[in-house]
Amino acid sequence: MNPKAITRPSGINVLVMGARSTAALELIRQFSQLNVNVYSADTFGPTLASVSRYTKKHFCYSSPRDSFLKFTQSLNSIVVDHQIDMILPTCEEVFYLAQWYTSTSVNPKPFVWVSPAEILNQLHNKSSFIQLASRVGSVPKTELVSNVLELRLLLKAEDQVVKPAYSRFAAKTCFLNKDSDLSAIGHQITTRNPWLVQQKIEGVEYCSYAVVYEGKVLISAIYRPTWRAGLGAGIHFQSLRHEKIEAWVKKFVELATFTGQIAFDFIEDASGDVFPLECNPRATSGVHFFDQSKVLAEVLVSYENYRRVGAKPSVFFTQYPPSNRGRMIFGAMLSFGLRDIRNSRKLIDFAKALFTSRDVIFKFKDILPSLYQVWSVVRFVRISRRHKISILDATTHDIEWNGQHDA
Repeated sequence: MNPKAITRPSGINVLVMGARSTAALELIRQFSQLNVNVYSADTFGPTLASVSRYTKKHFCYSSPRDSFLKFTQSLNSIVVDHQIDMILPTCEEVFYLAQWYTSTSVNPKPFVWVSPAEILNQLHNKSSFIQLASRVGSVPKTELVSNVLELRLLLKAEDQVVKPAYSRFAAKTCFLNKDSDLSAIGHQITTRNPWLVQQKIEGVEYCSYAVVYEGKVLISAIYRPTWRAGLGAGIHFQSLRHEKIEAWVKKFVELATFTGQIAFDFIEDASGDVFPLECNPRATSGVHFFDQSKVLAEVLVSYENYRRVGAKPSVFFTQYPPSNRGRMIFGAMLSFGLRDIRNSRKLIDFAKALFTSRDVIFKFKDILPSLYQVWSVVRFVRISRRHKISILDATTHDIEWNGQHDA
């Protein structure tokens, strides 16, 4: 890795979207180490990232899920009024941003870290992703179903993974067999909302995160989610090297001609074979492993500089050295991690993770996000009660992408 090969522009205006996320907060803190004016934006405010001392100003745009037209108008105004040079999405607003980019009349357009909407949709849809991934290597056997009868016919004696084609945080993922009661999910499976029946592979789970430009990996991280909030979102992570996963990611993004941030979930079976499970074409917790360096921000900004003045960096980055210290969301560890403790061995592992890892929110020099996170939880609890959904679902309720927007 040669950071000196990166051209460092001065005074550009960067807009980080999805300011509710820890990834947005991480990126804003990293951008603060460069000569960058960094702004945040989301459908509401204040947010976790907007209260950071490093955020120059926060903007609110309309919910793209509620009205794509109003979202477009909001974003147009932000970009024009504040001369935004680069936009970096972090959550599922990336799908709407891709559509905005092809339809907006803003001139000049900012550099946007997204791929075309059709590519993003192909990767987000768990069925079409597996089809594309099969061109790179082995994948779990996967079938798409559009009604409960089709599901029943595919279920076997052993457990299989059943989940919606469009979902997040493993919120609706379940393990079913031919004797399972399907009454709780049967009505949810429709032609408009298909589900997957997927081979269940036992093994070790891994995740990857990368920044990619025109099918080339610029920088990436591999990590294990060692503690989770239920079956889904990781709340404690440990980075590592994994040559098979690194090679797979490089092949896949080249095949997809992808540009932007992209993340994958994998499982490695007992024989050492690696299988891709899902793709998230957006920021994930992998960004937190760059918190002791400004190299990730430098990579992102350098490609905006390339668009502006033609100074394309000569070096493609690859795997960033793993950190010996884990990363965690401290509040989530206390609320979700404690629930998973079933024996003394688990208690010891939890204590070790808690006291040896770095919290991704707390920072002495930027204390407000740590204080705000309590209010953030309260906000999402209220949304979950109002819409009768889980708290995890509430965190993305207004920006979810499930195959099409309600324009």
